[in-house]
Amino acid sequence: MEQAGGRSYVWYPGVLAAGLVGAYVGYLFTALLYIVVGEVLFYFLSLCFTALLAALCAVFAGDALAGRGPRVRLWSVVGVGQAAAVLAALANTAFADAVGLSALGLGRQMPANAAAIAVVCGVAAWGLRRPPTAPSAGAKDGRSAVLLVGLALVLIVAAVLIYDSLNPGG
Repeated sequence: MEQAGGRSYVWYPGVLAAGLVGAYVGYLFTALLYIVVGEVLFYFLSLCFTALLAALCAVFAGDALAGRGPRVRLWSVVGVGQAAAVLAALANTAFADAVGLSALGLGRQMPANAAAIAVVCGVAAWGLRRPPTAPSAGAKDGRSAVLLVGLALVLIVAAVLIYDSLNPGG
């Protein structure tokens, strides 16, 4: 495979495509939260989980495609993705309230926002690389990813339970 500056020509589009796939899976996984919790809480939870999966997919695709090249900084890319998700959720919620788009619903904006967050995560993975490390770093990133996904699932369940206890009967 041809190399460009120590990285194959498929590295950049591969990282971006992996981020998009992760965002799509996150969006599909959380789509039914809308039935259980309110629209704004659904929007925040869904965007944050989508950003987490997009970041993880971008990081692991970047590491897999890097060969012996620089690895992607997992925690930094996840942080950038989460910041983008929170900013997007706040901006879209404020915009929807300001112009009265509640009839459209925030959920209809999710695919476009998920794609935008995936692009942010892909670009972050491009820029946030570290020098090649020992093979144990991949295992450490794997454990971190499992921890992050587990924590995200626990937080989603906790948010649903808290919402349900504060809003009994619907």
